[in-house]
Amino acid sequence: MKSDKDQFNYWQLRDLQDEQDNQDEATDKLNTINQAYQKAQVYLSDEVKKIYRRYFYADISADEVESIMSSHISPSELVTLKALSNNITDKDSKKAVNDYLNRLAAKSRITRLEEMQVKAYIVARSAGAVELEQNVKLHTNVMERAWKQAEKQGVMYDKARDYKLGDDNTKPKLEQQKNEVIIKDPKTGKKLASVPMKFDEPKTKLTKMPNRYVERALNSRWNGGNFSSRIWDNTDKLADRLKELFTVKELSNMSEREMIKRIDQEFNVGKFNASRLIRTEVNYFYSKTKLDNWKSRGVKQYQLIAILDSRTSKICRSINKKIFNVKDAIFGKNMPPLHPFCRTVPVIYLGVSKDIIKDDYDMIKELLGEDMPSKKVYNGLKNSGNSYWNNLNVDIKRRLDLKKHPEKMLPNLENMVFPETKFTEYLFEHSNDKGWPKGKIIKEKLGYDIDNYLEYVNAIKKAARIYPAKYKVDNGYGKLYEQKIMLYNEDGIPINVIVGWIVMHDDPKRIKYTSSYVKEVKKNE
Repeated sequence: MKSDKDQFNYWQLRDLQDEQDNQDEATDKLNTINQAYQKAQVYLSDEVKKIYRRYFYADISADEVESIMSSHISPSELVTLKALSNNITDKDSKKAVNDYLNRLAAKSRITRLEEMQVKAYIVARSAGAVELEQNVKLHTNVMERAWKQAEKQGVMYDKARDYKLGDDNTKPKLEQQKNEVIIKDPKTGKKLASVPMKFDEPKTKLTKMPNRYVERALNSRWNGGNFSSRIWDNTDKLADRLKELFTVKELSNMSEREMIKRIDQEFNVGKFNASRLIRTEVNYFYSKTKLDNWKSRGVKQYQLIAILDSRTSKICRSINKKIFNVKDAIFGKNMPPLHPFCRTVPVIYLGVSKDIIKDDYDMIKELLGEDMPSKKVYNGLKNSGNSYWNNLNVDIKRRLDLKKHPEKMLPNLENMVFPETKFTEYLFEHSNDKGWPKGKIIKEKLGYDIDNYLEYVNAIKKAARIYPAKYKVDNGYGKLYEQKIMLYNEDGIPINVIVGWIVMHDDPKRIKYTSSYVKEVKKNE
């Protein structure tokens, strides 16, 4: 993910991080869905192999194929089909399959060809049931995440709207007396009016997502239907395509290998449709939840932020950073998703008033704490738009990433080991040809050297707790981890530092520092 020249503000970064979390969770759910499709594919392929290897032979004629596939299955085989349908947990899917089986059972006899076709229908519906279940879990989480985010942004929107001061420097003098406010002329002191006091509900209040909101949203229709109807449409089409393979003509003209390949192709289409649907729908539910929250709060405008990379569509590039009225929002036109696989996100538009800038600074300071540069330095970085401003934005994303994914925490934080020689004989030793080139940059950028290396150690210790870590490899001696942190120098400038760690096999409860060096942030971070 990367931005254009205009850097993202705090809230845009939060929304983009949510979009990344949504897509990451969608990937996890897709793994489960693909496994269900793969299981169905393997089952059906095995059934086809049985037919070919039990009944067919080289140069078999179409008439002979028709005779074999027109033969009737035994009642015991029908029982097997019913048992196969029992694995389906979704009620609607189970009912659809049972209705299909009952229609077959009403016939006096069932042919082997009909048996293969109903097996195709059952496994397609079974995969669809898993797809539906995973979609519901994902979209429920996404809506809860979007509502919380919209609430936090809405509080700041209310504050900026309600307490924004006008440009006129001449203001009436206000006096508060018990339950009324008296307005006096500031020059004469004469009473102009009195206003009864009525305390407003606190603007910092966050409301919970309404009961049954998720249920209603999941049943909402857009672009011709709701997400569950699109799942069943896709799986029914898959079943129809599979059933078309099990005809006398196709079975006569294709070898076993060709038939298995065609089944594989059809299931790959099913997997692609499942991927396209879940990634598009997750964007819809995120956008819809925010839009509904904005309407309830009276938010007037929103802005679209596109994720700009090689996969970004022309429509998303053209609409990036544009501002729209909440009342005019139309899905597919000016509210995401704008197309299948859309990743553009809607962000509350807060304007550019001084109050908003103040809140933007304060919100970032709440996240960065004492690392937050002074307002003067912050504004200087923001106006320059240089690499250090980019570093600040990257710092925010990294810390938010760990908050959302605590499983990325560096292990054994309570038992960190920093070998003294790593600093005194390597990093900050001028005669060390390998270590000093790294140490020299650290000294120039951050001010640490041989005399105060313990301060550098303490800075790394502190940073180790607030940034995500990535497991790299087991080198035979232990497990290696890499951690990208941001350290701030005396001028409040963020410097990107890469830190290496190892958990030794013979000392698994501790984690040892191995290396560190300054490195420019990659453009796609």
